[in-house]
Amino acid sequence: MGCDIHTRAEVREAGVWCMVKRLWPDEYVNGGLTSEPYWTRNYYTFAILAGVRNFGAITPIAEARGWPDDLSADCRTEYDGDDDDAWLIGGEFSFSWHSLRHLLEYPHWQATIVEEGIINGPQYAAMKSGILPDRWWSGSDGRTLVDEEYLAAELKLGNDTQELCVRTKWEVPYYKAAEEFVTETIPRLLALASPHSDVLTMANLALAGEKNALLPLQDWLEENERPGLDDVRIVFCFDN
Repeated sequence: MGCDIHTRAEVREAGVWCMVKRLWPDEYVNGGLTSEPYWTRNYYTFAILAGVRNFGAITPIAEARGWPDDLSADCRTEYDGDDDDAWLIGGEFSFSWHSLRHLLEYPHWQATIVEEGIINGPQYAAMKSGILPDRWWSGSDGRTLVDEEYLAAELKLGNDTQELCVRTKWEVPYYKAAEEFVTETIPRLLALASPHSDVLTMANLALAGEKNALLPLQDWLEENERPGLDDVRIVFCFDN
């Protein structure tokens, strides 16, 4: 059974949390706009956010901590609603939330997990050029397994290696494993604080592991009277 995520974004204005409504394009929802800053099924991301479906010993930002006590009224209303905007269907679990600060201070974006599996020749060649496998097999299931030296030689000769497979390992950086969340969702949340390009630039330095990058970012937001890193958050939960 698959696991999905449900999300909303909130911004604190004058001390009150407000839900962000129907801001992001999504061709699969009525009106073409969604209130969900992130909706993709990616178990790496789920593990990073809350330790959910954590098959690779990923260190999460935090285990699920429940929704905040000051959850916005609109989020609570939609949670209990039964119209098209209702975002939960019953049976949800691992309710949690992260502020922008939580996301940007997370120290493991550059860490890696090790994956192992069976891939074919073209996938192996792509991996050696820096393109990580997005699918693989755990068992041979009748596939022709060869060693890496043989496969490399066949690739060098330009031979067809579609049916040749090798069992191998590769490292996946956290930021790459959760690429859509890092490159699309975090910028969406940042834009709620400020859409200025400098904000994203400073945030990317933090994601890249620059320890002092958040200080100038927070100062910039304060000087420009924008919501701070603790004033924008994503709230979420999961269902099977």
